[in-house]
Amino acid sequence: MSVQAIREPKLTCWVSDARDAVVAAGRVPVASVDDTELSQVLREVVALESQLRALRLRLLHEADSREMATQSGATGTDAWAAKLTGTTRGVMAGGIWLAQLLEEKYHTTLGAFADGGINEQQTRVIVNAAEKIPASVSDEEREAAEAELVQLAVEGMNARSLRQRARRMLDVISRELADEHEATMLDDEQRRAEVETWLSLQDNCNAPSPASS
Repeated sequence: MSVQAIREPKLTCWVSDARDAVVAAGRVPVASVDDTELSQVLREVVALESQLRALRLRLLHEADSREMATQSGATGTDAWAAKLTGTTRGVMAGGIWLAQLLEEKYHTTLGAFADGGINEQQTRVIVNAAEKIPASVSDEEREAAEAELVQLAVEGMNARSLRQRARRMLDVISRELADEHEATMLDDEQRRAEVETWLSLQDNCNAPSPASS
């Protein structure tokens, strides 16, 4: 067979093979796994989940770039993807936003996410914080601050602790810029908390009382 006749597997084939491997792994009685392997497998499963989520975002971004929603008559990529996958437009819209930023700006974060080194929560924390950086910060400075957060996430810092550290992500550049960025982050968090509290109170007020149910 000539070299030209050899074709690399399509992306669908790779994903199908991965699903088959997961099925095979699922058939192994977990009670037969020793403590060392149990810990190792759990870490690998979490990393695999991250890799799959990163791949999903890349596919969403590509579909959005190709305007596949228009081709199918959908009102947007979020609606197209939601119908295709049985999820909601809100979930897909958030994914498209993140996917675009990762592909266009946050390559270090995308690399760690795609490798399974960090999870989606950590990824969102990094991108959200970086998007609030003052306009006076250069691309090189932003990338340096981003890289530090990615390294902390890879080393095991969870999303909650990472969010706190992200408020001061510009300390590596300037204390004054870090102060400005932290103030912006805290103000945004306060406004979001107020909105969420209002929505919660509205839900409680509108919910039927136990006596009337």
